[in-house]
Amino acid sequence: MSKNRANKKTDETITVQDTGIDRLEALFALCKGLPADVLEYEHAQMMWERVSKSTQNFITNGGRLGIDIESDEDRCRLLLDLRLCGAWLSQGYLLTSPPLSIRLHVNHDGRIVATMPFLLHLLDGIRVDRIRLCLHCNSVFYARRGNKRMCSSSCGNVRRVQKSRQKAAQESTEYAARPGKVATKGAKYKRDYRNSHGVKVKARKRGTSK
Repeated sequence: MSKNRANKKTDETITVQDTGIDRLEALFALCKGLPADVLEYEHAQMMWERVSKSTQNFITNGGRLGIDIESDEDRCRLLLDLRLCGAWLSQGYLLTSPPLSIRLHVNHDGRIVATMPFLLHLLDGIRVDRIRLCLHCNSVFYARRGNKRMCSSSCGNVRRVQKSRQKAAQESTEYAARPGKVATKGAKYKRDYRNSHGVKVKARKRGTSK
């Protein structure tokens, strides 16, 4: 009986943790919609044409992430604080954080109740080594896999194409540096194909048939 209860509690903990990670990933994705020079809610209001529609929708309508924040300004500040805090954590600054306010009020029993900022609840229990900066767009994201280095598949594709082109350009440059060689891999391939044994045999047969 106690074992079943323990398993049920573990399953509930995992579910809550997965939900928190899903929410964190969604908020990091929304942070990408804020330009780098937007630091305050007033800046975002003046730059609505540069803020992505999804981020605008979250700030003005609240979105569907289960976040109980009523004010547009507070939702915008949450994204700004999360972006800044994520950037710091990804660089290893573990003892610093953006300025956060803790609200205190007195309940009906006359006891002080502290309301912690949503950002603290959001980051509580998150593995700090999984908060990273994308190698392509430099955005903060949460890596579910340990070997993930890009925030999205599109950034990953662009990064792979860039590395492939850089490698091809380097090989072409190295080949061109050799004396008496052509500059491109394509030309090298065509030359090697023309000089191959099979092509020469075919050329002889065509000449004989004539």
